[in-house]
Amino acid sequence: MSYQEIPIEKLVVNTDNDRHGPVSNEAEAISWHFDNLGKLAITLASDIAKAGQIYEQPLVSKSGSKYIVRDGNRRMTCLKSLLNPSIVLDSHYRKVFEQLSERINKKDFKNILCRVEDDEETINEIVHRRHTGGASGVGQVKWDAFAKENHLNRIGKTDSSSIGVAVANYAAQIGIIDDPKTVPSSTLKRLLSSKDIRERMGLVISGNEVSFSQDDRAARQILKQVIQDLINREVTLRDLWDVAGKNAYLDKLFKEGFAVLPVRKGAKGQTKKGKQAAEAGKNKPQCPLDIRQTLIPKGINFDNAEKKPGLSKIWRVWDELQTKLYINRSPCAVGVMFRCLIWFSVEHYISSRGVKSPPQELKGRVKAVAQDMLQKELIDQPYLKVIISYADSEKLVSVAAAHQWVHSQDLVPDVRPLRQMWETLERFLCVCLKIDLA
Repeated sequence: MSYQEIPIEKLVVNTDNDRHGPVSNEAEAISWHFDNLGKLAITLASDIAKAGQIYEQPLVSKSGSKYIVRDGNRRMTCLKSLLNPSIVLDSHYRKVFEQLSERINKKDFKNILCRVEDDEETINEIVHRRHTGGASGVGQVKWDAFAKENHLNRIGKTDSSSIGVAVANYAAQIGIIDDPKTVPSSTLKRLLSSKDIRERMGLVISGNEVSFSQDDRAARQILKQVIQDLINREVTLRDLWDVAGKNAYLDKLFKEGFAVLPVRKGAKGQTKKGKQAAEAGKNKPQCPLDIRQTLIPKGINFDNAEKKPGLSKIWRVWDELQTKLYINRSPCAVGVMFRCLIWFSVEHYISSRGVKSPPQELKGRVKAVAQDMLQKELIDQPYLKVIISYADSEKLVSVAAAHQWVHSQDLVPDVRPLRQMWETLERFLCVCLKIDLA
């Protein structure tokens, strides 16, 4: 192998190029490129004219006094056509190349740096690796969209299409996710393409720089949930196709307790629910915290329970989960306290109702209490199945998950599983504590 500067008149466009197969002569090979790849030829030629050079050296082999181009025939076709537009047979393309030809300094292309190979087997292997894909890692593996946008960011040629990758990278930097490539960046880009949506989420994006504009903890929780929804395909591109769909999704997060800002009054795509939320929060800088920001809804009364024997600590835990601990701000504390509430409630039922010989572990005690409730007609058969499923499951809404919230050093509760677990157990816990849900 060697690299040599070769006079361009000695370089010949390959008449046996794999793109088109054998043709009669170089003129026919050049014509094929314009007949089949003409628009791409204009793009490539424009780039060459602007750069004043080519960035990839052609691969050539010596043939008599000439050199046959074995890889890089599109580049060579464009170079020769820029230097001599008369070889372009198509009148339209010839006119374009005549105009481009005026922009170049022909002396820059008098000699072309090429990679020269004599061994046919080596030439074939090089071409194979360049043009047949990754070949299970042997050849050149093409960049995916994420890698391409990372490259654009690095060299300063980014645009709005890089928003999704920039935010995914930021989420990884602050520990929301481990691998930013797991995020559907094109869907995230679609959601964040609207400035109003970014404002509602508390995000500020300037070029490749991402930051939070409102309370960091609240905005972090919003971004985390959005990314999880995208990864789990809870939300897809179809859901976020227009501004109304984007606002509807954020309104849903708002209802679930996330501190999403209301839609600006008069903003495009404002939904009916969004307008109501905006009206409710128009005099507040952030969404009102009394919109179910806590685990336990405020409408469930547990009055004066602190005065009853055996209920004093349970009442304090209940009160903190209902009035003091905001689920977005303190998910770990809420998870641990919720696990305690489940245990205390089950124990209170067992002692006050005289459940005999319950198992030692929480899973078995929950099932024993639920069976006793059914026998006493405090719950029905369908709800018993729900509680048994909760006790036996290993999913995010389960006894096992609640146990991990306390004992695992790695598992941090998320807002949605916490709320889902409350919705599952609300009736069960209220029966345990003799709280009237009506």
